[in-house]
Amino acid sequence: MDEEVKKLLLQREAEVDKAFKDYRLQRDLLDIYCDDIDRKKNWIINTRQEIQSTESSIHSSEENLRKLKSELALREYYLEKIKEVIAMKKEYPYEFPMWEEDE
Repeated sequence: MDEEVKKLLLQREAEVDKAFKDYRLQRDLLDIYCDDIDRKKNWIINTRQEIQSTESSIHSSEENLRKLKSELALREYYLEKIKEVIAMKKEYPYEFPMWEEDE
């Protein structure tokens, strides 16, 4: 009976060792999985920040473009008015006094 008990205890000890090894393997796999999830989460966060930064840059560029377009339109308007005045001065020189800048 002593032999059977020893054999049974050794068998149980081997089963416990195997269960503990399986547990450690599962825990290591879970740690790897959690680390992978954390890396992917951080990648998503960084990507979102880059997208927000890019969107902000795009909005800023669009605003600058709108300002430049309106400045260009204003300059074109004034250039057209200057051309009209020059044409009127040529057509009706007696109605416009000579200015220093005209000389």
